[in-house]
Amino acid sequence: MDHLLHHRLILIASIRHKIVGRLYFFKEGTQLPKNEWDYNNGYPRIYLHLVQFPNVLSVLRKHKPTYIQYEHDLKQAILATLAEVTGQEEIPI
Repeated sequence: MDHLLHHRLILIASIRHKIVGRLYFFKEGTQLPKNEWDYNNGYPRIYLHLVQFPNVLSVLRKHKPTYIQYEHDLKQAILATLAEVTGQEEIPI
């Protein structure tokens, strides 16, 4: 899988300096792996295409606080600027 990887972005909580999620960016046309929860480290691994990199970077730069919301059953993740409804994993960045 690493040979397909173009860029990796590690999100770090500004308050605790703790990794709260990893976003992996792959070249276009690559079939993305399913998002997954890293049980050893306690955060999600989220897989995206490189075309999404500028938008993700823009959200991280312009919006505070930012959250990673991860739905375990569906293996879906959202990068959001508002707190999420009860029942989903919510990690402030």
